[in-house]
Amino acid sequence: SFASMILGTPDRMTGLATLGATHIDEQAAMVLGHPNGALALLSTAIRTNSPHNAVILGEEGRIVLQPPFWKPERMTVSRNGKPDEEIYVPSVGSGFNYEAEEVGRCLREGRVESDIMPLDESLAIMRTMDSLRAQWGIIYPAERGLRTG
Repeated sequence: SFASMILGTPDRMTGLATLGATHIDEQAAMVLGHPNGALALLSTAIRTNSPHNAVILGEEGRIVLQPPFWKPERMTVSRNGKPDEEIYVPSVGSGFNYEAEEVGRCLREGRVESDIMPLDESLAIMRTMDSLRAQWGIIYPAERGLRTG
């Protein structure tokens, strides 16, 4: 998740979800706690019109990523006691092109994983997602029979 990429792997988490008729999480809210004391508040929904923004708050200021947060072109950096700084970085394509470029770079260099997004990071994010889904009672069809308890 976005929070894990910034704060690292959470050591505690909780969340609530509204499951639809097809037993998928149509709306969810999560709180992730990190070993350094940081908290991440996340929400997602397919049935509501969410703003698709992200705000990173810290002791010395905040960063507001303009929608859509997963490929923002604009952000505002606010530092305590200083004027806001507007940053504009134009994006190209859908955002997946950057991932494809990184895969190509790794393959050309004979690497089996990226320094930007190592395999352990992907696994940590999936463990977090699996833990939350378990709290909500969501089991995907491909997982049936794999879980015990």
